[in-house]
Amino acid sequence: PDLSLVVPFATHEISDFEATASLCSDPHDDLAAARSGPLEICDPSSCRGPGFEEGSSYCRAHLNAGSLVLAGKFGTHWARALGSPAWAQFTFPAVPAGTEEYEFGWKLDGRYRPELYGGNACNVTGRPEGYACRLCTDETWDRDVPKGVHVLWTAAGRKDFLIRGPVNRLGENWDDGNFAQSLPVPTELKLRPGEYPVVTLMTFSQYPAFVSCLTSCIMLQHRLT
Repeated sequence: PDLSLVVPFATHEISDFEATASLCSDPHDDLAAARSGPLEICDPSSCRGPGFEEGSSYCRAHLNAGSLVLAGKFGTHWARALGSPAWAQFTFPAVPAGTEEYEFGWKLDGRYRPELYGGNACNVTGRPEGYACRLCTDETWDRDVPKGVHVLWTAAGRKDFLIRGPVNRLGENWDDGNFAQSLPVPTELKLRPGEYPVVTLMTFSQYPAFVSCLTSCIMLQHRLT
């Protein structure tokens, strides 16, 4: 076939998380392509359930049959929801010269529907203003952060970054069997040749024990000739 009319592109995939992912390690010593966290210390107000002892460290990311899973809280149903996000970060190879368009993709685990219910646990219609809700959340809770997965875009070594989100229709796409998801890289990021794109998925305001499972993450670099 005549390939002269085909727009070339490069695909860089980060998968096989059992071998490539680093969970809750020291960021200063960690050069893994896939990283996830955070590592936090259990206290009586945040941890509930067997194995969650006061003072013990707990990583809010873990591997499940090859998928990367982000936890919304420590322990069982009775544990408090946490206001801070769990996150998964992916660092891709350097941008080649001539790149004009970028796309970031990931694959949902077909075994588990993304549990993206959320919002403020204490912000319930009908409750009086100033209602003290101490049983459902821990840490500072921002009522203005929408539920779901948010994306932080940057490049290695940069101090500037962009945050976009939440990602739309993850649950509905999973219901339809559309496990492969993608997002265009924001043009405002202005990636330059030689830079290493860094993409971080963050889960906010999650009440279930676990959120989206990922089996792989892909950065597509579309090149124009």
